[in-house]
Amino acid sequence: MLGLVFSPALMGQVSVLTEHYNTSRTGANMQETVLNTSNVNMANFGKLFAQTVDGYIYAEPLYVPNLTIAGKARNVVFVATEHNSVYAFDADDGSIPALWQTNLDGPGETSVPSNDICVQEPSACGPNNVPGYVDLQPEIGITSTPVIDSTTNTIYVVAKTKDSSGNYHYRLHALDLLSGNHQPATNNPAEITADSGFTLLTHINRPGLLLLNNVVYMAFGSVGDFPTWHGYVMAFRGWSSGDPQSLQRLAFLNTTPTSSSSGGGIWGGGQGVIGDSGGNVYAVTSNGGFDANVGGSNYATSFLKLTLSGSSLVVSDYFTPCNQSYLGNNSNNVDLGSGGPLLLPGTTWLASAGKDGVLRIVNSANMGKFSSPCADFSIGPDNDDQEWQATPNIVMGSPVYWNSPKFGPAIYLWGPGDTLKAWAFNPQTNIKPFGNPPMPASQSTVQSVLGEANSVPLAVSANGSTAGSGIVWASMPKPGGAGGGDANVTAQPGILRAFDGSDLTHELWDSEQNSTRDGVGYYAKFNPPTIANGKVYLGSFAPPNNPGASQLLVYGLFAASNFTVTAGPNSQSVTAGSSASYVVYVSSQAGFSGTVALNCAGPLPAGISCSFSPASVTVGSSGTASAKLTVTTAAPTALLRAPGKNVWLPLYAAWLPLSGIALAGLGLGSRRRRLGIGLACLLMISFLLLLVACGGGGTSSGGGGGGGGGTQPGTYNITINASAGSMQHTTAVALTVQ
Repeated sequence: MLGLVFSPALMGQVSVLTEHYNTSRTGANMQETVLNTSNVNMANFGKLFAQTVDGYIYAEPLYVPNLTIAGKARNVVFVATEHNSVYAFDADDGSIPALWQTNLDGPGETSVPSNDICVQEPSACGPNNVPGYVDLQPEIGITSTPVIDSTTNTIYVVAKTKDSSGNYHYRLHALDLLSGNHQPATNNPAEITADSGFTLLTHINRPGLLLLNNVVYMAFGSVGDFPTWHGYVMAFRGWSSGDPQSLQRLAFLNTTPTSSSSGGGIWGGGQGVIGDSGGNVYAVTSNGGFDANVGGSNYATSFLKLTLSGSSLVVSDYFTPCNQSYLGNNSNNVDLGSGGPLLLPGTTWLASAGKDGVLRIVNSANMGKFSSPCADFSIGPDNDDQEWQATPNIVMGSPVYWNSPKFGPAIYLWGPGDTLKAWAFNPQTNIKPFGNPPMPASQSTVQSVLGEANSVPLAVSANGSTAGSGIVWASMPKPGGAGGGDANVTAQPGILRAFDGSDLTHELWDSEQNSTRDGVGYYAKFNPPTIANGKVYLGSFAPPNNPGASQLLVYGLFAASNFTVTAGPNSQSVTAGSSASYVVYVSSQAGFSGTVALNCAGPLPAGISCSFSPASVTVGSSGTASAKLTVTTAAPTALLRAPGKNVWLPLYAAWLPLSGIALAGLGLGSRRRRLGIGLACLLMISFLLLLVACGGGGTSSGGGGGGGGGTQPGTYNITINASAGSMQHTTAVALTVQ
């Protein structure tokens, strides 16, 4: 029965195990049932909490639900930093410190100081290494998004270090999700090496890792384009318990092995390389040499389809634009590899844009290779399916995908100095699937910051194609930030935005609407938000020169505003006829503010009444208001009746006439007779007074202290009712009457 009860909830939980959600890199969570276009607004949605980490967060946060850590099942978010630390946090409770934290520096090692590049490449920096290497400061450690294997509870991470002898290292680590410890293997962590062209200082692992058929793929580009660099894709065997071949390198590919100059780097603004159901891997390379069309092995400025064959990664197909000689020239620095690819669901199309702002649609089943040279700024003629000028400026990120109920399957892209756009396509059309000419199906009115590296990382959350569920999330530099709006400056103010996925003119919410509550701080460069099970997880850089104050920000729906009611002391003791006082407290919850009326819930016990001063209180959005409750009891009353002898009630009045007759008889007869009658009269009057004094010992149905025999001894619960509109809460106090 427990399984039947909990299984629907567990089925609704989504995992985010890799960069941009899946191996197609759609950037879309299609199982988001909590957040929608109706409840993501300033009143209901905002920052819930933040967790501080020890370095800048370039890697996208990952998420696994229902992991049992420290004896409790929890939703867990994983964060990696440039300080080479990996954290596991409770994804829903900001009051809990890290569930575990692991630092991946080896003995005597540190993350690599960014300005080390200045030593090898003095031209990269000014005198005395100032301002230094500005793209990624102050250290280089874990830059790529890790990948998780949920079947073995393993998270794979690539870390860059420098040892005490000045040597540099790249290593692949396989960590246990539940503890952060290294999985047991003789080759864990695994040293990452390739051919002589792979220089450990000048290469950087920026694209997210890919796990495909128990093979971990990683790609490399350059640190700031400082020589020498090449593009690399490497394949390592995944970890399996007891497998002596775990984490062995299987193969690697150098994209420009014989080029006379550096080139062919792969980084894509952090977008991971793509894997398809056939086991193929796709990457897009940057500027550099190209001669594949004449039988060479250099593939700069190209879309590549790679196949793992034995100990080799083979280029099984490729596409190169006709103006490669212009795009690939290192002096021009207008390359394709600045943008990451997206494999459109249900199709064989790859979509990617680069520094020329041209969005290209390439058929992975027949990529087209290279046709013939064309003009420098030409859009075609090419052998891809379609290409157009999507944005006037460079793209350093990737498009995302959603099948909108309004305009069907679409890709979304936001270039620097431009607006967010969506282009719908027809998956049944093999020629010009985005229309001719391709026009946006929807377009925002918000313009992003113009700067060399200010493409806007995007993500989508939706409940399938359900109307009103699709939200496009965008993390971006804030206008007027440091560095003239250039994201190559490490830290500048950021902003998180949410748009209706079916109508981009409708901005639902942004973090500046209530910046005191929701502010991002500093923009985490190229790092998209992660949306999972009603929450949004976003990396945030620390202020300049203080990377150890970087944070993971967590946004979500606020609890519905409400209030609580309590009273004290819990109990009082009085004698009948006395009063007792209590203090009633009404406290705001989740921003409630308003007037709350107070009363005692009836019917009250016999002989008890209550009153409030004041009868209603006004509560502020973060405060508590109080009122005095007075409970009054009734004293015994002078009823003419014997205790428990109701049958005598009609005779009580007869005692007074008899007493009068006796008094009248005092004047008759002898002195002795008068004395006897007087004594009898005195006894009757005394008896009558005794009856009156003992009256009220019976029961009465009269409420509120009126009439009857007063408040009976005993302990009574008084229920206090507090109401504001449709909201109503109660509490109780005890009263003991003696």
